[in-house]
Formats: sequence, structure tokens, C-alpha cells
Amino acid sequence: MGLNLTPYILMIIIFKMKIGIDIKNCSECPHHLATPYPTSDSFERAEYWWCKADNEVAPNLDAEKQRLSLKENGILLNLKYIAGYVEWHDETPIPAWCPCKIKKK
Repeated sequence: MGLNLTPYILMIIIFKMKIGIDIKNCSECPHHLATPYPTSDSFERAEYWWCKADNEVAPNLDAEKQRLSLKENGILLNLKYIAGYVEWHDETPIPAWCPCKIKKK
């Protein structure tokens, strides 16, 4: 006696929808990835900010080396540089190139 999954598959297709969220900066986005920014001061907590929804070469050699080392394990296929040396109090705006922005009509 086999299980017929057709009604369940149709229900998923019927109820599929896009959900938008309001965010103030990239750190609130589900595609955001923060990695440590290496410094000589052990008290600094600076970070690189990355977008996992896009893929592009970083604008400088240090950031590109960091990006390639993160992609090396094959888990992160997409990774785009947002900002470097971001501290907890920094106001980093959402970039104009953000692939998740919903265009206002």
C-alpha cells in the first residue's frame, strides 16, 4: 500500500508566497554573515560583513583573501563583500546593490 503525496505537493505550491521583512542594516538580514576582522589589538571586535545572496570579488586583496578562505570549504557558494572593519556601534547602510531589496512601485 503506497502513500500518495500528490495532495501535499499541491498544497505547498498553492500556499507558496514571498515574505518581506523590514531591516535597518544588513546584520538583521538572514543572508548576512559576519566574520572577525584581524587586528593587532585583542580588544577590538571589528568584523567583515558579507552577503550570502550574491557573489562577487572583494574590492581589496585582504578582503578577497578572507572571502576565498570562507568559500574554500564549499559550504558557502555565494559571498559578496559588504563592508570591512565594522564595529558594533557603526551605522552601516544597506548597499544599493542588495539583491534582496524590494523595489518600491
